[in-house]
Amino acid sequence: MSSPSLPTNIATADEQNITVRGRDLTREMMGETSFGEFFYLHLTGEMPTESELRIFDTLLITVVEHGVTPSVIAARLTYDSAPEAVQGAVASGLLGAGSTFLGSMENAAEMVQEGVKRTANGEDATAVALEMVEKRERLPGFGHPLHEPTDPRTDALFELLEKEGFDGDYLAFMRAVQAATEEVYGTELLINATGAIGVGISELGLDPIVGRGIALVARSAGLVGHLNEEIEQPMARDIWAVVEDNVEYQS
Repeated sequence: MSSPSLPTNIATADEQNITVRGRDLTREMMGETSFGEFFYLHLTGEMPTESELRIFDTLLITVVEHGVTPSVIAARLTYDSAPEAVQGAVASGLLGAGSTFLGSMENAAEMVQEGVKRTANGEDATAVALEMVEKRERLPGFGHPLHEPTDPRTDALFELLEKEGFDGDYLAFMRAVQAATEEVYGTELLINATGAIGVGISELGLDPIVGRGIALVARSAGLVGHLNEEIEQPMARDIWAVVEDNVEYQS
């Protein structure tokens, strides 16, 4: 029985060469290619244009850092327990990238891509947006516990999309969904950064899964920064102490 073919278009290597998407890693890319360019090439097989790279880099830096968030607390506490395993601390901070924190850009991208597909097939955008708002218990990419009346990261991202000529159907549909929130809830919900990233990856023609992937790659960098600070300015034990002092056992 012959072995199955396992094709890949991403990379190969031999004794002295490493090839990534048809380019020589050491001779063509190292020292010449930025991380954003490399990541985009790795995803798509194509080098980004200047505008695509500017948008892609901005999507990445948008969610690197947002203070002492649940993911940061998890990473710091894990590092305090197992400082020999930085990968475990980073992993613990990434495991909560879901529909509530950090991961909803994938869901937001799915929503706007579905909406644009339906409107391209002749459905009314306002009606589709209203249906989506009414049917979803949690609307991905909307609302924020801190920022108001807008998320400043969203403002910056949408301004960049417009400047670079990527303010197309996906951005328009997200605006339609936002307008529908006012009709359903009596107030217009703000589009948060994860919603804006969902729009951005859609305007770049990327799959929704890339949205959550961007969040994981970017937040990994942020978590490493926090772990580096934890070494010199530890807070994990103080966080633990706060919990210990305030937990009340009830029989």
